[in-house]
Amino acid sequence: MIKTISKPTFVSLPTKGGDEHFNLSRSNWLDLEKRGLIRLVRLKKPGCIRGRVLIPFADAEAALRKLGGLT
Repeated sequence: MIKTISKPTFVSLPTKGGDEHFNLSRSNWLDLEKRGLIRLVRLKKPGCIRGRVLIPFADAEAALRKLGGLT
């Protein structure tokens, strides 16, 4: 029987170290967003100062393929 590995829709932006799927640091992801290669999703409750930043998995894969010259 073949098991398929499902890909997540979003990956949480790491607070320190690398993320669990691509092993890129927070600053790398923010740099990719600044360069326009990916878009990050920011979630925050109204009135709160802090929130959560998510990386769309499909966008991350596409950006890394493009940077690696695979597309």
